[in-house]
Amino acid sequence: MSGQSSAATAVQFGAGNIGRGFIAQLFHESGLSVTFVDVVDQVVQALRRDGA
Repeated sequence: MSGQSSAATAVQFGAGNIGRGFIAQLFHESGLSVTFVDVVDQVVQALRRDGA
């Protein structure tokens, strides 16, 4: 597993204000890596552009 993080990953379905701003913060503070899944193209593009 060279080059990969050993942190567990939380998958957050829904990257709206609650998912990105609150739930993801709790996951991150718990030591988890966070991956977002969303169906709204504008949200997905913003996450890719801004690096969530």
